[in-house]
Amino acid sequence: MSLDILRKILIAGLVLAFLSASHCFPTDDDDDAVDDDDVVADDDDAADDDDFTPPVDTLISGEVIAIDRDTNVVLSLSEYNARAGGLILYVLPDASDLSTIFTKVTMTGPGEYEVLLEDYTGPADVIAVVDEDRNHFIDSSDVAREYAFNPLAAAGGTIEQVNVYVDLAEPWSGDDDDDDDAGGCQVTELDGDVDIDELEVVNPGNSVAVTTNNAALTNGPWNFVTRMGEGPWSSAECDWRGSTAILGYLDDDGNGYYEPCDPIGAAPGNPFVLGIGDVSGIQVPIPTDDLVDIPAPPAYVALTGTVTYGSFTTGDILVHATHVTTDGQLFSSATLAAPGAFQLIAPANTADVLVWAVLDADGDGVYDITNDPFASDGPMDTGLGVSGILLDLGDVENGTFAGTVTYGGPVAADDELHVGVFNTPTYDPASGPPVAWLVEPNPTFPYDFDFDEIPPGTYWIGSYLDVGGDDPDGAGPEDPGINLGPFLLAPDGSVTGIEVALD
Repeated sequence: MSLDILRKILIAGLVLAFLSASHCFPTDDDDDAVDDDDVVADDDDAADDDDFTPPVDTLISGEVIAIDRDTNVVLSLSEYNARAGGLILYVLPDASDLSTIFTKVTMTGPGEYEVLLEDYTGPADVIAVVDEDRNHFIDSSDVAREYAFNPLAAAGGTIEQVNVYVDLAEPWSGDDDDDDDAGGCQVTELDGDVDIDELEVVNPGNSVAVTTNNAALTNGPWNFVTRMGEGPWSSAECDWRGSTAILGYLDDDGNGYYEPCDPIGAAPGNPFVLGIGDVSGIQVPIPTDDLVDIPAPPAYVALTGTVTYGSFTTGDILVHATHVTTDGQLFSSATLAAPGAFQLIAPANTADVLVWAVLDADGDGVYDITNDPFASDGPMDTGLGVSGILLDLGDVENGTFAGTVTYGGPVAADDELHVGVFNTPTYDPASGPPVAWLVEPNPTFPYDFDFDEIPPGTYWIGSYLDVGGDDPDGAGPEDPGINLGPFLLAPDGSVTGIEVALD
């Protein structure tokens, strides 16, 4: 039996126990009467009978932290608000399934959170989902990021600093050319009724949303209408979409979001063909009797491979999946006691995931990728998962950077071209000299450069034309310049073809 199957069986049992805690069961009255109604017979007759084990709660706390996707810089609240709406922090049995949860916290933005799991000490995953498109649905267009060290092996008590980082892209400034509304395309009118099973929900009069989605229910909602409780609804969808599947959500807990864990219903006639005439009488039962797939944020996928190291003797091998560079956002991590197979997870369909390993020889968690045995692969496209990744730690060897500087402006005899390799995004003379540096008087463009014997690591390439040769320590206001990066240099690797355009 695989570890994954074993874990799912264990979680299923623990979840059943946790979810059942809200129902009424007979309790041990701790007496010795003939008509004793104890569930389990006492094992002694002492007055301080120890048959009863008090419940143990788990308190989880931490912070949801929003960062820029390209720079990893923490976003201010105003910067976050320019990129996304609210977010929901979930604690649940399996982060890949948002339909079954232990508890959640609805938040207006990044910040601290605290959740209590009553009488539960089993494993749990933590995940934050950002309503990036601000439509108040937790859907296929949203950003979901897991706690990098899921699952929590909860043992009761308090678990602190369970911090979840969510990376957000720059706000899109282009025009919205989506013509999904009735004024921008030929449409099919859709209408019907929402029927709510009041025995299956807590608040049948709460807000209901009826949505149109793609036929496979993997993308959406495209459009939606809302109403309070059950009753008639009507909507429209663009004919060019071909067909649509219709869902109904009840915001049962009243948190203002329609989520996979809410009562959901699917129209029995799904999918409906568009463009052949209006469709009436579409019944949407909430909830549907059977489980139904719904549009949801992309789940994390598996990244599997092997670490090899012929000179291994002792220590830990740390394997990570991060965003672009070794210093980027950490998606997941694994610790190997010796070279061998590993499995990590990272967001699906992401082109910027770096998988890397380093030897922590004394197992203290401290390492230096420029000196310790190190290997990397990527950044790679995760797609629906990647297998066969090979990381050979080998011996640490230096590498090479090479590229071309271009400039279309005039160059005087006393001008100087500066090109350098830096270990920070911007050069600060106070932090010490660059890793490597060259100065070319009266340069001719295009200018080819190369730097050899650069230790493995993450670097930036900077260059400027020192007009008049009077700024040897950094570009002045009149000096055209640029910084590019980050670039990851693997052991004995080379980064070539770097194009540095000064204008």
